[in-house]
Amino acid sequence: MSRYARLFCLAALALPVASPALAQYADSPSSGEVSHQFSSGANRVGQGATQIGEGIKNGAIMTWDAMKNGAHAFANSFNGDQSNSPHYNSSSQ
Repeated sequence: MSRYARLFCLAALALPVASPALAQYADSPSSGEVSHQFSSGANRVGQGATQIGEGIKNGAIMTWDAMKNGAHAFANSFNGDQSNSPHYNSSSQ
């Protein structure tokens, strides 16, 4: 095989291997696009953190209301109001 034929075969084999890397390099985003992606991602993280904070706040409010209602029911059981007590069993009296 001649020298030029071997060079041509080598180039023909190397081109398909190198073309995806070359295409990716040619289609790489500009620095403005990258900064926009980072900014957009940061905004989404901020929105997610806000939603998590709202969920925690709402959970704390619901827990406080449940504890307050439980304390009222417990206090009412000492005041003689057995209807609000969850442990009251009318057959035991």
